[in-house]
Amino acid sequence: MQKRLTYFISTVVIIVLIVGLINDVRAFFRKNLSRFYTVNFSYYTITEEVRSAQVILCGRNIGAPVDGSVSYVVDDFSFVDAGTPVAFITNEKGHINVLSDIRGVFIKGFASEACESLDEALAKASKFHFASVDRLTVRKGEPVGYVMTLDDFLIKLPKKQVNKPEIKIEISDFVFLDGKKVFQDEQFSYYRASQFVKELFTKDTIKIVKETVYGLSVPEGALIRRNGKYFIYIVNGTTVKAIEVVVRGYLENRDAVIELEDKKFEDFPSLIVVLTPGFWRDGEIVGAF
Repeated sequence: MQKRLTYFISTVVIIVLIVGLINDVRAFFRKNLSRFYTVNFSYYTITEEVRSAQVILCGRNIGAPVDGSVSYVVDDFSFVDAGTPVAFITNEKGHINVLSDIRGVFIKGFASEACESLDEALAKASKFHFASVDRLTVRKGEPVGYVMTLDDFLIKLPKKQVNKPEIKIEISDFVFLDGKKVFQDEQFSYYRASQFVKELFTKDTIKIVKETVYGLSVPEGALIRRNGKYFIYIVNGTTVKAIEVVVRGYLENRDAVIELEDKKFEDFPSLIVVLTPGFWRDGEIVGAF
């Protein structure tokens, strides 16, 4: 009986020591590795990338008058008048100017179809293709460039991804382009836009704005998932508090954009977020901030 009692007491002591050791280890990690971050509330633009977008322009190609080597005298996306030299061609006979025969925006590229109106552009949309000019030499009649004659143009997007009556395209952090749907077929939606931006030709994808969110952006590691819901730990006074959030999207740096389910916390301009939630439990004392 005495041996059993001694064994029981020893076991309890060992368990207490192990629990104490675990708590000491957690305290050590919390003290040395815990990270906190003050996050300000802000508005975030959530976008969706579309890779199969196509721009359909109104205008026509400028053909080479002779064979030879091409040198351009105007910059890409420059405005030109009819009769403006856009390039010159060099061959054994000398230099021959290439003149724009129409007024518009010069682009170093060529289109498979010419058109003068958006209705004509829409009718030719299935055959329209635009490509940049990368050749240094041309033969007579080959396109040297393209002149866009209308400010308005069409954007062709996969219908399964984009089918809203109106869209907003993010060009940069502070520049957006509006589009209004004018037609759709079985596969594509066609949107009319009126503000030509060269970035549409210099990017492989376009970003369609899905929504604007008022909330916080936090690293993915700060998120806690429980039973299909997301939470974050914040410092509420002197304790850690778990609050439920909704993940609305992700920024380019992979930070998550979140909205708070409990809107009362939005009365504060910022929150202190625990970036290392694995070291803490809801309700634990963290100290004053």
